[in-house]
Amino acid sequence: MNSPFTTNGTAILPVIKLTPGNHSVELDQWNYIRYSDGSEELYDHSNDSPEFHNLIGQPGSAEIVAKLRPWIPATPPEDYKNNKTADD
Repeated sequence: MNSPFTTNGTAILPVIKLTPGNHSVELDQWNYIRYSDGSEELYDHSNDSPEFHNLIGQPGSAEIVAKLRPWIPATPPEDYKNNKTADD
């Protein structure tokens, strides 16, 4: 990836493995995450910006998740299959 910025340090991109099926959707103050194993997380950034308190299963979370879940793709994009990126 080309960047107009100069940084010091070691690049971690070569050691990161993408996991197909992990997705996140943010809308307003909400961040909804669904992992490839089916587990979910929901965070309210207006009250918990560092994402310490997962709201899945809490009262009112089902309505929010129902709005955000349709934005998560049913299958991973082709370039994420087999832990590959467009740069591989």
